[in-house]
Amino acid sequence: KDAIKFLKIGLENNETTLLLLSRDVDLSNFKSQMALDRYIDINKIQNNGLLKIAYTEEFYLSFNQKDNKINTVTVDNDKVHKNFFNLADQVRKKKEIKGLRIFAMLDCFFEHGLVDKLVDYECET
Repeated sequence: KDAIKFLKIGLENNETTLLLLSRDVDLSNFKSQMALDRYIDINKIQNNGLLKIAYTEEFYLSFNQKDNKINTVTVDNDKVHKNFFNLADQVRKKKEIKGLRIFAMLDCFFEHGLVDKLVDYECET
């Protein structure tokens, strides 16, 4: 509900909203919840560039397989910066869009033991 409320404020302000969701969020169920609001036309706002939806893990993390076949999970700063700069550039090119807002579920940092990396990243930016 918080993400939908956040999205509605962005729509009112003509801002693009990036929703970074947790893997445990069922995307089709989430979209169904948004569709219940008569003021939100999901297909229209996605096509207009006012809504982007991705998973937090895909946006922030890298899963690197080492020689011993154990996956190590890290915050990929280059990937994060590339993702955000690309999105900001898309928003900048659309004159009718006034800004960018981001709603991120950050539970994957806790699940993978990366809380310190999250704090480090936030302190750097």
